[in-house]
Amino acid sequence: MEDLGPLLEQVHRLPCPQCSQRLDGASVTSVERSGERWCVLLVCPACSGSCLAMIERPADLVAKPPALGVDDVLDAHELLNTSDASLRRLFGIGRKASALKT
Repeated sequence: MEDLGPLLEQVHRLPCPQCSQRLDGASVTSVERSGERWCVLLVCPACSGSCLAMIERPADLVAKPPALGVDDVLDAHELLNTSDASLRRLFGIGRKASALKT
């Protein structure tokens, strides 16, 4: 399981649904992942009871692609100025999906 330290800290503060003790030190096993959401199996260190939990990485912690920079815009401008092709041909606008597969 990848580093989920901040998320696991939150899980460890929760009470066990069976014995009400904090899940601090609980065993955590990833069951399934979808995007930035994990389904995890927790085993309470106090009573050995198990439960499932959903944890999700907050949006501000998700890696974002870099923003376009001035150089990117200038490169696109240069490409469009020096190309003799139309935008439709450059970007494949109007082509059928099957024509784009390689």
